[in-house]
Amino acid sequence: MNLMLPRAYQPGNTSSTILLLESLDDSRINESVRGLSEREPPADLVIWPIVFKEAGNNLNAIHNMISDNRGAIKKFLIDSGFKPEDISESVPQITDFIAEQSTSGDAPTNARYMAKASITLRTVDVAMAKKGHGIV
Repeated sequence: MNLMLPRAYQPGNTSSTILLLESLDDSRINESVRGLSEREPPADLVIWPIVFKEAGNNLNAIHNMISDNRGAIKKFLIDSGFKPEDISESVPQITDFIAEQSTSGDAPTNARYMAKASITLRTVDVAMAKKGHGIV
């Protein structure tokens, strides 16, 4: 099985922003077939992680924003022709910057919490994934 694995796009400290198609590009991992000539067989599986973040001071509000974003992303993928069973969700990772006393550059200004979530599309319809992103 040949896999096409896009680089995960992780937008910087955005709030209430959905960035969808940035993670799918023409980069892929292929195996080479050696013989009298080399060739790259086409990919037969696409794994497309879509990662997004929300930041704020109220966990309930962040939860609602994550739910809204998930719904919008899933609707976009289904409206684009992908099957609902090809779409999976991850559990959000919540960071409390006050509890961790974070001094890293990941801390959003004026926000105590940050939630990072992802939706993953796993499909064998490589042509539709490429077409949806304008690669073909």
